Amino acid sequence: MLRRLLIGLFFLPIPGLLYCQGEQTAPDAVLTYQAFMNLVRQYHPAALGAELLVEEGNATVMGTRGQFDPRLSASSKDKNFGDQTYYNLIDAGLLIPTATGIDISAGYEQTSGVYLNPERTLPEKGQMALGVTIPALHQLIINERKLEMQRARLMQQASLIGRRVLLNKLLFDAAIAYWKWSGSWQKLRVYDEAVSAARQRLLATQESAELGDIATIDTVEARTQVQQFEIEQLDALLKYQELTLKVSNFLWDPNGQPLRLDFGAQPEDVPVSDDASLPALAGILPEIEGLSAWHPELLLTLNKQSQLEAERRIKLGKTLPKIKVDMVLLADPTDLQPTISDYRLGAGVQYPIFTRRERADLNLTDLKLRQVALDLQFKQQKQENDILTAWYKASNTFRQIGGFRNQTNNFLTLLEGEQEKFFLGQSSLFLVNAREVKYIKSRLDFIDAIFKFEQAKEQLRFELFSRGEGVITPNAQ
Repeated sequence: MLRRLLIGLFFLPIPGLLYCQGEQTAPDAVLTYQAFMNLVRQYHPAALGAELLVEEGNATVMGTRGQFDPRLSASSKDKNFGDQTYYNLIDAGLLIPTATGIDISAGYEQTSGVYLNPERTLPEKGQMALGVTIPALHQLIINERKLEMQRARLMQQASLIGRRVLLNKLLFDAAIAYWKWSGSWQKLRVYDEAVSAARQRLLATQESAELGDIATIDTVEARTQVQQFEIEQLDALLKYQELTLKVSNFLWDPNGQPLRLDFGAQPEDVPVSDDASLPALAGILPEIEGLSAWHPELLLTLNKQSQLEAERRIKLGKTLPKIKVDMVLLADPTDLQPTISDYRLGAGVQYPIFTRRERADLNLTDLKLRQVALDLQFKQQKQENDILTAWYKASNTFRQIGGFRNQTNNFLTLLEGEQEKFFLGQSSLFLVNAREVKYIKSRLDFIDAIFKFEQAKEQLRFELFSRGEGVITPNAQ
């Protein structure tokens, strides 16, 4: 009977050394990493909201271009009293703003009436006018229209960069949630196998105790092992369920409705060791010295700096006198041949004497530029350190995997040796159980190391902005 017990003990299914071993689930129950990330990118509200940033930037550019739109105008005024026409005024025109700040205008006027203001008296057929309005100092030196267009394009570029920043953060959070969920599933499988093995051992122990082959106290030892594993199995199940719900937070259908994973859903199995993964990460590690030329977080700061520089030029222009000159050539509407001798000329100047408000606005903009320069210097240093930290973390966790693999192998060897000693009557069930507990713990540590490496890779991708399409640089037009 003792042999029967020993057979029951030593032929129990020992859990596989590699956590990805075991029965394969149905394909439709497996949510792969790539499929999960594609769903997040396509349907998550934050991803859709990031696309709205691009539309917002495009709308800003279109609105700013509106300052160059030609403008039609027309007006008519009549006054009649006591059967007399005091005056009749008709005025129509076209104004064409240009990027140089000069406005081109064309118009037609017709006036009549008994009490018409003499300066409004025109030929009976009316009068055509073709003119230009020239900002003689302010607009020619500081072209506000061109600067406003430059700011609009910078805002459009900022929206493209901001879109990538939002997507990068969303995909990073989703990836971390997925790998934590995947790790919890693998740990739950370990406890399922451990509970199953411990229960079979308990049945064999109870049978041998009833036959008098072993002491009854050994059944208590076996039952305690089952109870311990069952408690830890429940903890692992709760963790898996919690992380399943957290993964569900990232899942939405094409109609904008949230999705929820069933608790039977499984992540894909991940290879225990991918020797090419670390060199592949090294291949995307860029030159840190040129960080500000491509990193979106720094590009946003550079973009803000460029916007402030354009704003400063606008503020500088407000400290200059505003001088306008209007030159209009007049012509008879029947021949439309204006001559230099027929004209209307006007000029005006405007200038705040003390320019306190203008100089204050200019000083405030200078202070903002200094602050942005300091922020850029700080972010440059911080981003370099964040990238290097993520790289060292990925590199070190990759190396730890081998150590935990060897440790698990060693604990398995000790467990098998303790079982052999028990078979020869040189050990006890207590020692076998103790060896098994350490083996189970080493398997869990092995799983932790693997999924810490997966998360470290995601952290490095996050810091490097290695996902998604390229970004327009601040110098792009």
